[in-house]
Amino acid sequence: MGATKWLNQLKIKAPIPLAMLVGAAALVGGVWLALRQSALQPADPSQSPPTLSTPPLESPSAFIQQLALVPADQRRSHLSELAQANRSQETHQARLMLAADWVEAEQGAAALDLLDGLETHYPLLASEILVLRAKALTQVGNADAARRTWEQILQDYPQDPAVVEALYSLGQNNPQLWTQARQTFPSHPLSVAIAQAQLKRDPNSKELLLHLARHGLHLANLKTYLERLTQQHGKTLQAEDWHAIGFAYWEKLAYKEAGEAYARAPQSALTLYRSGRGLQIGGEKELAIAQYKRLIQAYPQAKETIRAYLQLGSLVDPPDQRLPYLDQALQLAEDLKRPSLAAEALLAKAKLQKQINQSAQATERTLLKTYGQTPSAADLLWERAQAQAKAGNYAAARENSWRIAQTARKTAIAPKAAFWTGKWSQKLNQPERQQEAFQALWQYHPDSYYAWRAASLSGWPVGDFQTVRTLAPQPNWPQQQLPLATGSQALRALYTLGLYRQAWKRWLVEFQSREQPSFAQQQTDGLIRNGVGEYLDGIFMLNNLDDRLEDEPEQTQTYEQWRAHPGFWSAIYPLAYYPETASWAKQVNLNPLLALGLMRQESRFQPQIRSVAGAVGLMQVMPETGQWIASQLQEDPVNLEIPDDNIRYGTWYLDYTHRSYGNNAMLAIASYNAGPGNVEAWIKEYQGLDPDEFIEAIPFSETRNYVTAVLENHWNYLRLYDPNYANLLTESSS
Repeated sequence: MGATKWLNQLKIKAPIPLAMLVGAAALVGGVWLALRQSALQPADPSQSPPTLSTPPLESPSAFIQQLALVPADQRRSHLSELAQANRSQETHQARLMLAADWVEAEQGAAALDLLDGLETHYPLLASEILVLRAKALTQVGNADAARRTWEQILQDYPQDPAVVEALYSLGQNNPQLWTQARQTFPSHPLSVAIAQAQLKRDPNSKELLLHLARHGLHLANLKTYLERLTQQHGKTLQAEDWHAIGFAYWEKLAYKEAGEAYARAPQSALTLYRSGRGLQIGGEKELAIAQYKRLIQAYPQAKETIRAYLQLGSLVDPPDQRLPYLDQALQLAEDLKRPSLAAEALLAKAKLQKQINQSAQATERTLLKTYGQTPSAADLLWERAQAQAKAGNYAAARENSWRIAQTARKTAIAPKAAFWTGKWSQKLNQPERQQEAFQALWQYHPDSYYAWRAASLSGWPVGDFQTVRTLAPQPNWPQQQLPLATGSQALRALYTLGLYRQAWKRWLVEFQSREQPSFAQQQTDGLIRNGVGEYLDGIFMLNNLDDRLEDEPEQTQTYEQWRAHPGFWSAIYPLAYYPETASWAKQVNLNPLLALGLMRQESRFQPQIRSVAGAVGLMQVMPETGQWIASQLQEDPVNLEIPDDNIRYGTWYLDYTHRSYGNNAMLAIASYNAGPGNVEAWIKEYQGLDPDEFIEAIPFSETRNYVTAVLENHWNYLRLYDPNYANLLTESSS
């Protein structure tokens, strides 16, 4: 569609008041939120979940693993059939999975027959089977038998993490058992719950508050305990205590408090850097500078010292005094063989030279010649390409963007560069070059938003800005999960069978290096957090594995193997809350995967998350917007923390923004984030631009990135779960 025509054809409705906006949550890693409490149940019983492809009966173990990924109510009949099939290990696994589902649903009677004698057939998970039996007996009111089962666990499995379940239950009438649980397995979540309960009787207990500081990182209200600990006991805390407090604050994104705590922790390159960085983010510039200088003096050859030099190169005044710090950052990065950090120092130096009216040509030449494959070199080339395109020199712009796509393929900017190589080739009437660029996108960056745009512009039936809302994908439920990279055999078995809560509890006991996890531990932590609905941190941990490869190049092959596994991608793009989303999207004729893609960007599927602006829940609906929607639906306002209600209102509002802009998804998504008033202004200002240029011109970087991220999410859900689109991409990238 022509550059002006696509805007002129829109039928704009009168916007709602600016106060009634839907806000986007700031998505950053390092914070634990409340566990998702609801199962994946369809809101509408007539709405089927994605298809479950049943393999031949001769491969039940593969089927068991597939069933582990399916919502409980959708796998029940399959598990029941397998549980009666008398097929040795697979039968025992099916009995365990089905029993766990019934206990989770508080239907203990249905679980007891399945659990009868199962521990003798499945000794690896015998302790977990006994825990389920004790819980099922409690649910049916047989307290004596439940107590005897808990006592059996104490006797037979005293060194197993499952013993905490028994100590917790029996300790409600015997406080000594609660103390035993805390001392034996302090990081078990039930031990943390015990510490919280005991604090109610002794609110200022230093021992209990320190227990939570060290082991309660998953608590949503941890900062409350940290504040009490530092206020009541700050003068008597030891240096190691401050280290634990600093890390806890860091995980909760309370960076100023983390910086202050790390300043009192045992000195190391990491604690000094985090102290400086936390204080810097918290607005304590001078204190941050002092900490960075302490780091440089104490650890002149540490990799964290490179970062300290870089930070000082942006903080000290006047600006011309920053150059020596950037030169020192460059020298140390070269000495320690950190090419990305060396390139970062060169790019910062070039920008500073321009700021103080010095020539940056030599610095930029060194950056491009020596570190041409780094993100910083790609950023410099992209800056040049944008300036050239703005001046109408599309040939030069294309050459710089293509250089990025070819030589800096692993950088974040590479997909955008490849796409605009194609767009600028189109302006130069060179369709072969355009196709070459798009082919590179599909081959090397199939998960990117720009791969979708290239497919759309190439005529694939993947939707465009005008039609994507009405696509009707037919996704399959994920077929495989990525195996855990580390952990005990029992942990891996629990995870493989989809017993994620049990696996999570065991993992918190086994995972003892949270501040500096190994490569395998980071992968395992990400997968297990996803399993219990902690998608914010789980996705973050998996997405950021590649950031470690420069320091750990020996992990590259392992990482590439993980990326080649379909379970890696289904973990990063989970079908969380899909049945509910599909049901409500159907009510307004909205592409359910588009709504799911927006939900992933808004909240990472955290039902009780709140943004700094006050937006609530899965689709980050502002309370004022919720009240307005209720008035439109002629009903009382709902509780936006309830997932089903939040999804209903969020999908209704996403449909509203589409209808407001003639079903143009790009404008509808932008309005969802920035509000109708801003979108109206941009439409007037950017009348002469085509849709892709329009997105690039959006002056709010948050909204610009938000639009592409939502559509990228949607594209990945299409290509990962609907075989029709997956096949298209496979055929076109080969």
